[in-house]
Amino acid sequence: MRKPKKDPDASLTLARTAADLADDGKAIDITILDLREHSSVADYFVIASGRSHIQVDAICTRIVDGVRDRLQAKPIAVEGLGNALWAVLDYGSVVVHVFQEQIREVYDLERLWSLAPRWKHGDEPAAARRRTPAAEAPKRARPAAKTPATPKAAKATKAAKKAQGAKATKDAVGTKVTKATKASPTKKTATAKPAATDKAAKTPMPAKPAKPPKPAKPGEAPAASPRPARTKAASRTPKG
Repeated sequence: MRKPKKDPDASLTLARTAADLADDGKAIDITILDLREHSSVADYFVIASGRSHIQVDAICTRIVDGVRDRLQAKPIAVEGLGNALWAVLDYGSVVVHVFQEQIREVYDLERLWSLAPRWKHGDEPAAARRRTPAAEAPKRARPAAKTPATPKAAKATKAAKKAQGAKATKDAVGTKVTKATKASPTKKTATAKPAATDKAAKTPMPAKPAKPPKPAKPGEAPAASPRPARTKAASRTPKG
């Protein structure tokens, strides 16, 4: 069935009336979308939320009765009142969507119609906000066309590029040589330490000479001469 076309002013009046009635029913986050330039489905969407299926049903009943009494208009179709998760009242040029809060977050009609202007209940349509579509985004300015260079200027540019390339190559070679020098430092030659002297190899001290006997006094017998000290070698001589 083809939907009847209505006057734009009448459509806006119907959308505002539905939003006012939804607010009377304590609906949450009431938003109006202007779809006139973005869809042929309807001129306006009225989107509201309820906290339970009972409240969603009550909001829809209030809207249907109020629009009939104020504007003598009836919905073409009513859907979703069975479970009252997402109820739709279709008035042709205006479609009213009443969700439960968590279901509204799932379907997110505001994001689906993100290019359409929208305003909250209580605001004027002039305050409608619109996201800038990608097609309307400012384009980057194209770079200006290069003017053809004269032979003399081209020759000078070529010589400058060649000199710059030679300088870059020289700097690169110098950098590599410096890095290589730093990477391989000269090794220190280890000097041999003198061997420690063995304490046992020291020269033995010579034995002190024996003192001569004192001369005997008159009337005394001479003192016997001391026996020579026996060496270790003599004491170790095997017996015959």
